[in-house]
Amino acid sequence: MRTYVAIAALVVSAASFAQFHQYNGPIHTASIDLSGGVTSQADVNAWVYDNTTTFTGYAMTVPAADDLSMTGSGYLDMYKIGYSSPTVTSCVTHIWDLHTGNYLGGFQVDGLNAGAWIYTITVAPTLHVSDYILFSQEYSATGAGALIFDPPTIGSSQDYLLDMSANQWVSFGGNPVANLYTAVHVVPEPGTIATLVVGMVGLLSLRRRK
Repeated sequence: MRTYVAIAALVVSAASFAQFHQYNGPIHTASIDLSGGVTSQADVNAWVYDNTTTFTGYAMTVPAADDLSMTGSGYLDMYKIGYSSPTVTSCVTHIWDLHTGNYLGGFQVDGLNAGAWIYTITVAPTLHVSDYILFSQEYSATGAGALIFDPPTIGSSQDYLLDMSANQWVSFGGNPVANLYTAVHVVPEPGTIATLVVGMVGLLSLRRRK
């Protein structure tokens, strides 16, 4: 498994039209549960990254990965991917910690529909992710790739992507901004949950005093 280091000093090349294309058709939605019936016992879960609002009209045609600066860390229990594919495809998602460069783990989803689709995928909350990760979407069908959305509404991402087929960082020069359709949902750290609970108790106490 490849290791990726901090990306601040990486060389970024201009993307070619072989790496992305325009898409103006319909985008469908679906969901898949890979959790095996395991559900989180946490009282508070959170979306820590969300780039699912504004479609740029473009999609990748090669496997790609995006850097995600998220608003928190925790155990990943749900994520969203969006893609365009000429045929039925599979998607392998790999996740690296960009603080350390270490590979964290990944997921595979098979039997994804042809066309342009957005999938919400639920998984067992066993993979711990930091607040700064590299998140890949690698589709098996030739010509398939992630939809390009921007800007994120939760968290942030820089204006470049990793072309996994060439192991090269690329940018579109801001048109479109190089961010993949992605959302990440986690079970927050126990300390974070405790802090939220204490805060809620404090607010209730203030309301009662009033």
